[in-house]
Amino acid sequence: GTWQLAAPARLTIDGEAIDIGPQQWENGDSRLSVPKFRLAGEQMDIEAALVAPATANTVGKFAHGLADDFLSSLFIATKAPVLIAPAMDSQMWEAAATQENIARLQARGVTIVGPASGRLASGRIGAGRLVDTATLLGAATLELARAGDLAGRDRLHDGRKELAAAAQ
Repeated sequence: GTWQLAAPARLTIDGEAIDIGPQQWENGDSRLSVPKFRLAGEQMDIEAALVAPATANTVGKFAHGLADDFLSSLFIATKAPVLIAPAMDSQMWEAAATQENIARLQARGVTIVGPASGRLASGRIGAGRLVDTATLLGAATLELARAGDLAGRDRLHDGRKELAAAAQ
C-alpha cells in the first residue's frame, strides 16, 4: 500500500539516527529489523498517532495485528493514543468485516474519527468519506488533552465552529 508520513521521521536505534520513509521499509533496510523496531517503539516520543485516510485494508491489518509494513508495525509498537480516520467506498464501510474490525479497534482504545457522508471517489454518495480537516484536528486536540485541562470533554469550540471529536 501507499502511505506518507505527516512529517519527516527519524528514529535513533542503537545510537544511529535513521531517516524513515517507505523506501527504507520496502527495500528491507536491515537497520529496521523487528527487534530494533520494537526497541525504538519503546523509546519513541510520540504523543499521538493519526492515520488518515485509513483504508479498509489498513483497518483490517490494525485490527488483526498484522505488521508487514512501517505503518502497521508502528501501530503495534506505539503506546501512544491512536486515531484512525476511515475513508473507503460505502459498501466497504458498511461491510460486516469492516464493522467488526472497527469494533475491535475501539475495544482496544483506538479513536475512530468518521467517516463522513457525501460524494465518494467512486462517484457514489454515502458513508465512507474522509472527515474534514477541522474534525481531524479537533479529535487530535481532544486526544492530546485528555489527561490535561480538557479531560472529560468530547468537543471543542474555536470561536468559528465546533471542532467535534466525531469519536464513535
